[in-house]
Amino acid sequence: LLRKLHVHDGEPFCLIELYVAESVFSQFPRGSERHRKIARLLREAVGERLGIMHQTMTVEPADYAMARALAYGFAAPIAKIVRTTLDIDGKVLTAGCFWYRGDRFILDVELPAHLADRYPALAVPDSRS
Repeated sequence: LLRKLHVHDGEPFCLIELYVAESVFSQFPRGSERHRKIARLLREAVGERLGIMHQTMTVEPADYAMARALAYGFAAPIAKIVRTTLDIDGKVLTAGCFWYRGDRFILDVELPAHLADRYPALAVPDSRS
């Protein structure tokens, strides 16, 4: 279990609790998880065996512990992302939660225009291929 608090301009903006499979974590350079992004370490460790990442984002009020951890108002909006990363065989590599202060959260994603051709559920949620 890794717990990280991301800070920008001296202010906390994201709290992460992430489980990393022991077989993957043991491939990380010693101590690298403290100063490098876990996603990058994961790519370096697993490479072409990376499968899919599934994430669900919700917005919820900050409870007392979360407000305190993020130096944020009690009941203020928090973007919560639950994320799981699988290998190509469907084995879980990472699983965890990411909580972002609502006043510091930005979702900025660039996706290939034809992504829905490969993943129709992006356009029609009940379609699976």
